[in-house]
Amino acid sequence: MYQFTTDCLIGIAEIDNEHAHLFELLNKTDTALHAADADVASITGRLLNELYDYAMVHFAHEEAY
Repeated sequence: MYQFTTDCLIGIAEIDNEHAHLFELLNKTDTALHAADADVASITGRLLNELYDYAMVHFAHEEAY
């Protein structure tokens, strides 16, 4: 599991919250992929796409700052 710790904070609440959410999505994806009954195709289609889409939104916000 990936831990969102205080050293990940940059001091901009919106960006810090997005970083925390990215960690949640990474952990959710990692947990799903390592489950004994993992349906990799479903995980790839759903969770990885969600992670990708959110990362694109997040990086656009970071670039705006």
